[in-house]
Amino acid sequence: MSMECCSLCVGDPEDVLKHYMCNMGYEYSKILLAIESCEIENCSGLPDCVCFQKSVCHLVDFIDSLVEPEGKNPASSSTPQHLNNDTKKNMLSDMGYTADEISHAVQICGDSCDIDILVDFMHAKSAYKEEMQVLNSRTPEAEIDDEEAASISQHISKAGKITMSYNNQMRQSSSESDGELDTWIGSTSSSSSWKSGKLKRKRIINGISSVDEDECTESNNSSQNISGMHGLRGGSMLQNRVISSAMRGPPYCYFENVALMPKNEWETITRFFNGLKPEFVDSAEFSACHRQRGYVHNLPIEGREVIYPRSPMTIQEAFPGKAKFRPYWDTRTKMNCINTVRSPSTVCKEIADTMSKYDNEPPLHVQKRILCLLKKFNLLWVNPGLVAPLEPVEMEILLGFDEEHTRGASSMTERYKALGNTFQVDTVAYHMTALRSLYHHGIKVLSLFSGIGGAEVALHRAGIPLKVVVAVEGNSRRNEVLESWWKRTGQTGRLVHISDVATLTHDVLFALVQEVNGFDLVIGGSPCNNLTGSNRVTRVGLEGEHSRLFFEFPRIYNLVKQLQAQ
Repeated sequence: MSMECCSLCVGDPEDVLKHYMCNMGYEYSKILLAIESCEIENCSGLPDCVCFQKSVCHLVDFIDSLVEPEGKNPASSSTPQHLNNDTKKNMLSDMGYTADEISHAVQICGDSCDIDILVDFMHAKSAYKEEMQVLNSRTPEAEIDDEEAASISQHISKAGKITMSYNNQMRQSSSESDGELDTWIGSTSSSSSWKSGKLKRKRIINGISSVDEDECTESNNSSQNISGMHGLRGGSMLQNRVISSAMRGPPYCYFENVALMPKNEWETITRFFNGLKPEFVDSAEFSACHRQRGYVHNLPIEGREVIYPRSPMTIQEAFPGKAKFRPYWDTRTKMNCINTVRSPSTVCKEIADTMSKYDNEPPLHVQKRILCLLKKFNLLWVNPGLVAPLEPVEMEILLGFDEEHTRGASSMTERYKALGNTFQVDTVAYHMTALRSLYHHGIKVLSLFSGIGGAEVALHRAGIPLKVVVAVEGNSRRNEVLESWWKRTGQTGRLVHISDVATLTHDVLFALVQEVNGFDLVIGGSPCNNLTGSNRVTRVGLEGEHSRLFFEFPRIYNLVKQLQAQ
């Protein structure tokens, strides 16, 4: 879009600049500092005016030049935490948000959360509604579930990620593109988005950080940024843990879910496990991808071993054939968290067009923008100047499965969902090796939410024979994937399928315990739909429609433990 001087360049544009910069995603405190420190030209405040855009550039350059003190917690760089609720609400109102929007955001995110998080939530919800209107106008009968809604929200929102760790809320900035890459916003036009005042564009200060998970989007140093996050060091860090008599195995329990949950939900989970606290692990220590998860378990700590041969530890090791296409400035060594949806094709097209524009030698500022998108959407270079999303077979490699493990799934979409919801095998296998000396003759497993068999594959990789596995999974296609792996790997134990955790009543569990003569391990991870940071619409916590299934895990485990104690 070409810009001209509007011939009305008089007056003070300060208020308009504040609103404009807030919608770009910059922190309010830094905007104020930039306006005080920079010389702002008189201007009408019209966004299309070149004078106004010059002022914006000056402010952006000033904020980007700010250097965080070494060792400073990223959370401390956001809007000051001493702002009271009334001040935050007034600031949000000045940005154009309604009282209902603000009230709903505070209710979901919490009274004490940072103002930037509130802005992110409201923007994502607004953007999702706009996208839904477009989709509904095309296919009125189409129904979109929570995962697809989260994908749409992630696609169109230029918002940072809400990250909340156990006993520690943290804010991570995410870098978004502008300039040549502004047009990838999705099916809503960029012009209408600017007019709505809700299109956010964020830039990274001091380099580009990865965007997760989980969003799982995690930074390359994410294991240092989450309270209690560790991996190979976990054994020594858990030596002093206290396990109540009610939680001592056998039977052992092993529960997994996303590390970054809203509203201190890990504290709720800990209470339901009788005070058993989670062990937070980033799978980047075991593989070529980040996957930050919390594991609540009462397994022994001594005897853990890394599984050999090790899975590829870098992108280059995982995909050596594609290394020749990677530009020198793509410095990634790890992929971000595997998601349940395929990244939008529009992103790949815009990157390809931009690379072509610069003959595959983009300037530094464009390199940074492209690198941000590569990290956010887990894209691989497949040809010079061309990127593509991860294919299921590539996701299987990163997650520690054999290639084509999910080939029996019904569709590509189903394979993406199944892989996005499973365990990272190498990480779980590392934990399971502590049981190898106890169950070298075989283990009897109650596998809840078993999916494509991540727990079973991990136990097999850990060298523990599978004597009995009762796999509880409602998706028949995923059951077929597990069944296929069971036969392919020559398992000699017994595999039983049950379709729904809700059917595991006292009488059913009593019969199962009698039939198999007791379980040694109850393992699984409940749905994270309402917990993951990539869901910016229905991220309501453990009471959400899908994630409330968590409560089935401690119910079933406690029943099994009581029945076997009798």
